[in-house]
Amino acid sequence: MAKSELETKPDTSRSDYRRCHATTRRYHDARELTRFAAIWHPFGGPPQDEVLETFGLPLDLYRSRLEHLLDYYSGDQLAIPDELRRTLLASITMTQDSHQNVIGVPRPGK
Repeated sequence: MAKSELETKPDTSRSDYRRCHATTRRYHDARELTRFAAIWHPFGGPPQDEVLETFGLPLDLYRSRLEHLLDYYSGDQLAIPDELRRTLLASITMTQDSHQNVIGVPRPGK
């Protein structure tokens, strides 16, 4: 007996939903990190305990993820003005560069 067309096609609706949900979640997470950074930017960035409490991340990992997001996504994708995105990115880069000067360890890729 031959299988019907429905039996031979894989069920993509569930995997499509998961893929869409994962993409939506990534954008939400990226926007939350950038929103948090924008709020704390006038104060020189967030304190370590605030980052740990909010995201469960050590400050260096938070900065690394934020730098990647700001470098990878546009301001529109992050729901912030592109000028603010560039300012935050420059601020993180300056903070990491000054940190490397203090401990004498260069950032990877520098």
